[in-house]
Amino acid sequence: MMDKTHKLAIIISMCAFIFSIFFTIIAGFSEYWARAEVIDTRKFQHAGSVHTGVFAGNREIDFGQGDVNTRFTVFNELQEGTSFFSRTVWIFFLFFESMSLIWSMIGVVTCVFSMTSLALDISVAGPNGIYLWSLLSSVSHGGALALFYSQFQSSFKISMLLEEHHDIGFTTFNQASLSYAFYMSLCGLVALYIPPLTLVVFTEKLTIRERSKTPNNFDPTVMLY
Repeated sequence: MMDKTHKLAIIISMCAFIFSIFFTIIAGFSEYWARAEVIDTRKFQHAGSVHTGVFAGNREIDFGQGDVNTRFTVFNELQEGTSFFSRTVWIFFLFFESMSLIWSMIGVVTCVFSMTSLALDISVAGPNGIYLWSLLSSVSHGGALALFYSQFQSSFKISMLLEEHHDIGFTTFNQASLSYAFYMSLCGLVALYIPPLTLVVFTEKLTIRERSKTPNNFDPTVMLY
């Protein structure tokens, strides 16, 4: 029968996996991964804003007669060759995020199996497997965030507008900043470090407790021989 301490560690691990999945999905469908202020270089004043997610975004620009909102999808702009996303980076970002979700979901199932008699401790479907799925998920998720951040530094900060906007005199150069969805996804990454750390801490406590209960059968008379 599983020790209560070990069982608690697995429950905490399962909650961490679920937390990561939830934050990753919510962030993925958000349109606020990055935002930028639009500057009218003709008048040197604020003229709107742009925000984007990994699938869609919106440009709100004042052309002189009030703000005009223009929604866009990353996929369509990639097809047209006008996106501030790199096609390769975007595809790999989605791939790594998808793999992270898959590994996390397997981690949840593994936690459920670990609290039953369906899996042995030495199996990847048991408690030891939690280390593996957490590692794979965190590496995939971290890789996706690294790709997005590199794209943010190399492209978003330069421009989040179309060529037609530049021709008129609008710019977002050095006006871009990361928005809340990126940090939500980052929280999802941090959560993936909780399962292995929890198991290590709780397992170590359990080991120390078992050692303290082990009777000392050392016979001092043995030294006489």
